[in-house]
Amino acid sequence: MAKASKMTPARRYILSEILALHPKEGLYVNVTVDEFLFGGYYVPFMKELSEMSGEVLLPNNTFGLYYGVSVQIVIYIMYNQA
Repeated sequence: MAKASKMTPARRYILSEILALHPKEGLYVNVTVDEFLFGGYYVPFMKELSEMSGEVLLPNNTFGLYYGVSVQIVIYIMYNQA
């Protein structure tokens, strides 16, 4: 079951209000491949969500699939998955 479905209606409302405060952030972003994979890109509303939940949702409010992971480690894992 998804985390959002376990949230209380009040929390879901607060989440929708936080998202409404950031109208320039849509569902789609234009970032470079490096940002998406390794460098990461800043997600402004994640700070507010982290404060609301009391958890660190993203390190430095930055998303990247391999953000904070060494490129050499990722390449090693990719080539040794046999």
